[in-house]
Amino acid sequence: MTMIMTDAYATASIAAQSATVAAVGPLDGAKFGLFTNNLTPTPQTPLSALVEPTYTGYARQTAVFGPPGRDQNGLIGIFSTRLLWQESAPAVAENIFGIFLVDTTGLIMFGCELFPTPIPLSDILDYIATVTEILGSFQGQANTTVVE
Repeated sequence: MTMIMTDAYATASIAAQSATVAAVGPLDGAKFGLFTNNLTPTPQTPLSALVEPTYTGYARQTAVFGPPGRDQNGLIGIFSTRLLWQESAPAVAENIFGIFLVDTTGLIMFGCELFPTPIPLSDILDYIATVTEILGSFQGQANTTVVE
């Protein structure tokens, strides 16, 4: 799976890299969210194109990333901590089509990824656990792994 990074992320990343003083990077305080509609992400996909879940307990989750490292393919990137997505009672059956990343304001989408197949959440025991790797800024992509 590949998260398509938006033009907004590229702009924010370049701005952070070119800052002449210490600056907070574009991923500081960013949040991950899920979506329930089928779409084909592009770098121009607007946040308004996504439909977020309505299950009890759903909320966007703060993105926390570790230090840069080299992955198994030799690419340099950063990995998010594991995120757990699980509904609470009363259960609402929903199919989760993918994951997205927004800036700290929650208004600018940095990336959007469609899962290979929708993941059903139908009761309070169902959950999705994800880890996202964001590759070096000039590679313009990220990958999310559903780990459980």
